[in-house]
Amino acid sequence: YDEAVVMFDEGETSSAVLEGFTLHGAADQVIEVEFSGATLKNLVIECDGVSSQGFLFDGAEDVDVQNTMVSGCDSYGFYVVGSTNIDLNNVIVSDNHATGIRMAADSNVYIGNSVFYENGFIGIRADEADVTVENSIVVGHSTYGIYLEDATYSADVAYSTFDDNAASYSSLVSIGSGNDVDDPEFTNASSGDFTLRSSSPCINDGDPSSSMNDADRTRNDKGAYGGPLSENW
Repeated sequence: YDEAVVMFDEGETSSAVLEGFTLHGAADQVIEVEFSGATLKNLVIECDGVSSQGFLFDGAEDVDVQNTMVSGCDSYGFYVVGSTNIDLNNVIVSDNHATGIRMAADSNVYIGNSVFYENGFIGIRADEADVTVENSIVVGHSTYGIYLEDATYSADVAYSTFDDNAASYSSLVSIGSGNDVDDPEFTNASSGDFTLRSSSPCINDGDPSSSMNDADRTRNDKGAYGGPLSENW
């Protein structure tokens, strides 16, 4: 990997925070975290077809991404390689050319209350990686919504909605409670508005645990505008 717009590569921890920026594609990846940690929140990453990926986590540990959008990347919104304790909460990953997120080389990733929309072939791809997906919405991929390649790893999915994918998930994916195939009724996805219409079946349809409640203390709304971080946009 040649370069990035923003790099964390000096052994930073999750106490290193990048917040509140809009960044455009100008390098191989927009943000790279290499053998470091970081907290990344309230970001808009627009690759503009220039950068291969919005985020590259390479040997990273303890990275927390919150309330962030990434779109228009030539390959992946997120590329996670040999990285552990990667948490993505309330992220919107849309219109990336190949895959929304690709994970490999013994990575482990948690994805909560997120949206993966029309990212080419696959929304969420785990090669040699463990991934947990909860309270999320995965729409419009030409092969799989979620794909797990290697049976020695795990992909666990609960309380998530799929729509308009060639297949919701591959055969190795473990399907828990609360999943369905339905139109999430985004307000205007083609214009980048992934809020839910009042008639959406995803409202009050996420994990019923009180720890997963929306910020207004009602039951979790699936997607990027639900859950404990729903008011942080």
